Amino acid sequence: MRAGELPAATFDRHAAGVFWSGSDGYYPLYTYDTLSGFLLADGESTTGHATIAPDGSSITFFGATGPVLVTTAAGVTVGELHDTLPTGLPQLQFFLGTTLLE
Repeated sequence: MRAGELPAATFDRHAAGVFWSGSDGYYPLYTYDTLSGFLLADGESTTGHATIAPDGSSITFFGATGPVLVTTAAGVTVGELHDTLPTGLPQLQFFLGTTLLE
């Protein structure tokens, strides 16, 4: 699957999920449910990808020196900002069913 295409039909479109878009493909990396939080999708790995804390409090890309996003009671801290849409960089895309959350 290429970046920008809808998730595969085998993915539960009513669930919340996080898709990886990188040089190694486009596929569901994490699933989300209200009881367990963010969990790796079946057969996936954070190696070479990104780690999302189960409670959603931080996101760290593989090889980064620290989280790129951290949430606290005081708000959200972003580790690095880009002024354009990152087309050549790996991305995490958050979906609720088939809707891309932007």
